[in-house]
Amino acid sequence: MVGGLFLASMVLAPIASAVPAVATAPALILTGLLMCREIGRIDVAALDTAIPALLTIVMVPLTYSISHGIGAGFVAFVAIKLLSGRWRDPAGRIKEESVSLKPGRYTIHLARSKSEASK
Repeated sequence: MVGGLFLASMVLAPIASAVPAVATAPALILTGLLMCREIGRIDVAALDTAIPALLTIVMVPLTYSISHGIGAGFVAFVAIKLLSGRWRDPAGRIKEESVSLKPGRYTIHLARSKSEASK
């Protein structure tokens, strides 16, 4: 299976390289707009999540790489959680998880904490 995919990639690689780099700009602009839409949902009151988010937003254009910016955010998030002593605190607002098994597939049901449900 994997060998067949490698053979297919040998055939398709010249076709993919025929697409100029300029043609990827609309996809990058759309990705940036979709990422910017989520900025308003950042909880700025919780600095342990707001600082890595801000670092990610700043580092993506400074490093000219989405992956390096996101990586800096991940590293900052882990460092802040470790240094603040809250490394066991779950990431985000979801405090409880339950997994319900159905025949033939897994379904994950997420339950909010009691304080979040009352809001």
